[in-house]
Amino acid sequence: MLSLIKKVEKIVIVIGALSIAFVLSLILVYNTLISTDWYEQVITSRVPYIMYVIYIVIVFILILLYPIFKSIDNKVFLVTLLLTFFIAGLYLVFNADTYLRPSDQISVWQAAQNINAGRYTDFKKGAYLNIYPFQIGIVTFERLVAMFSKNIPFLYFLNLILKLKSMK
Repeated sequence: MLSLIKKVEKIVIVIGALSIAFVLSLILVYNTLISTDWYEQVITSRVPYIMYVIYIVIVFILILLYPIFKSIDNKVFLVTLLLTFFIAGLYLVFNADTYLRPSDQISVWQAAQNINAGRYTDFKKGAYLNIYPFQIGIVTFERLVAMFSKNIPFLYFLNLILKLKSMK
């Protein structure tokens, strides 16, 4: 019985490793973009060959810097990465386009504002929250946010802070 369990574990590990290798190979070969217009078209293309050179250079640099990385304290490294993430996030918060695409983003935001104004039209048959009831949680959250500010960068900033909080 014990040997059967070990065989099953090995099979699961092999299948998992093959699955991860397959996904990694797809990521390294294909690039997928989703347009931000009304139709949200998916565009798949091959990765330019120069990217393979960049991949190899990055791996080579990481191998060379391994002794330095090994000597860095984990907490210092984590704080440095979190600070870098926060600075990059602040840059995006204040420089990102505040236009919400006509998709889930705008529908959730409008539903939150409608409910705050006492209009429950988004629950009617065929309306957004009737079709997608699983969005009620985020609508409730955005209702609370909209009580403080209807400024889209504030929403982005709050998202950044909550993301940092979840990374601790």
